[in-house]
Amino acid sequence: MKPQIHLAISLGVIFFLSAGCEKLFDSSDNTYENENLLQAEEAFPNTSGEIVDIEYKGENLTCELIDGKYVFQGDMIINPDGNKKNLKGAGLDDDYMKWPYGRVYYTISDDILDPERITEAIEHWESRTDIQFLERTDEDDYIHFIKSGGCWSYVGMQGGRQELGVGNWGEKGNMIHEIGHALGVYHEHSRFNRDESIIVNWDNILPEKIHNFDLYNDGIATQELDFNSIMIYPSKAFQKGPGLPTLTKLDGSTFVAQREELSVLDADIISWMYNEIHDPDFEYLISDEQTNVGIASDGEFYYTISMDQSGIRKLSLDGSPQILHATYSLPLIRARGLAYNKSDGKLYVSALGGDIIRITDLENGKIETVYQNIMQNDEASFALSEDGSKMYDFYKGTLKVYDFITGELAYTLYGLKYGDYLYHDDEYSDAYAGAASVAVDASYIYTCDSYLRPCKVYVYNHLGEFQREMELETGENGISLSVIDGYIFIAWDDTYDPGSWWKYNIRNPIE
Repeated sequence: MKPQIHLAISLGVIFFLSAGCEKLFDSSDNTYENENLLQAEEAFPNTSGEIVDIEYKGENLTCELIDGKYVFQGDMIINPDGNKKNLKGAGLDDDYMKWPYGRVYYTISDDILDPERITEAIEHWESRTDIQFLERTDEDDYIHFIKSGGCWSYVGMQGGRQELGVGNWGEKGNMIHEIGHALGVYHEHSRFNRDESIIVNWDNILPEKIHNFDLYNDGIATQELDFNSIMIYPSKAFQKGPGLPTLTKLDGSTFVAQREELSVLDADIISWMYNEIHDPDFEYLISDEQTNVGIASDGEFYYTISMDQSGIRKLSLDGSPQILHATYSLPLIRARGLAYNKSDGKLYVSALGGDIIRITDLENGKIETVYQNIMQNDEASFALSEDGSKMYDFYKGTLKVYDFITGELAYTLYGLKYGDYLYHDDEYSDAYAGAASVAVDASYIYTCDSYLRPCKVYVYNHLGEFQREMELETGENGISLSVIDGYIFIAWDDTYDPGSWWKYNIRNPIE
């Protein structure tokens, strides 16, 4: 049964509602502190090369040949060697040039000034998407950040050592932009339907840079042009002189190109591109105390919480997760779920009864109630989005999605599959069948039927459209479901007291 969406809302409206607390940049405001961000990124600033036409993905592209590199639209380096790919929206839709399972290895040259701008850009990508960046050891395919006169990147994974240029003038936002290219994202203003949203003032463009405004003739647009995208040119890009905007909105107004953060649609494009999922591959069992109902991770440790006992347990990620590192006492909480919010670095608990609680100081056991009685049912469980902007509240097929900052209901999805404990009428028993289990990552929503043998996990996209079904080796009567960095966890029963977490790889390469 296809889930029904509460209200007749379009894809664009859903993305608008999903923005939550994101600080959307107002592109109509032409004030900006950093003059660099008013211009377009360039591989070779103040330099012009030989204008050449190359064949790329079945069409001719006009580039500048500078220092042996085919430079496309200012900062993208194109390899013309017969890549036949397809574009989707503002990003490529091709498995060969995508980093497998969204796992990107990298190194940073020692001579780069302020490498923190790179690591902060990486952290931003990880906070908004499922992409994982790992420091390279001996992997064959990786990005190598090098010192350069400009900021530039190849588009998508090229194979082998792949350089990404870092100019001294480049800042965190420029690095977010160039990493976007390395992941396979193109310039937003060059989608083939851009003329529906933008006017190109050809007479205002430097003659030798006109080719930088060419359209992509291939691909399909998946949403309207996004003026908040970190991948868009500003109005001043490659202009002949002051007051001669090269790009304007349809009403003639100008805009700047924000370089602060990924927009909602930037993150969504990556989620559409990097949505690989495979059959669950069992990793290992995490043994913990009985009545354990929540597991989360800050990237360094796992944290678990039980229903009947106060406290948070911190466990290792180093291959021996059953080793207990520490236990932190908390005021009494009858916990129902646990989540880690990347945006503020805090753990959040959903309590039996419907409250959402923030752990403000884990070591000293300090907590505060964020929302009272917000959950749709005492047994309902919750999940947080990657960026902490949205909260997902699930019970018996109904998923309520809230703006986590304001607590306002954004939208509701109905008809998601779940488990029903057939022999009891009380809601407490239903929880042991998966009626109140939900997990969320940047691409998918997961629910389960843990009453079935074997346990079933149901995968939906963020519109509530069913994608596929997965079977887990165990997880019978599992009361909780979590997804962390491409792994799905289910709390397995121990005489109907969930005490162990079974960990399955669903989004990472299988060793």
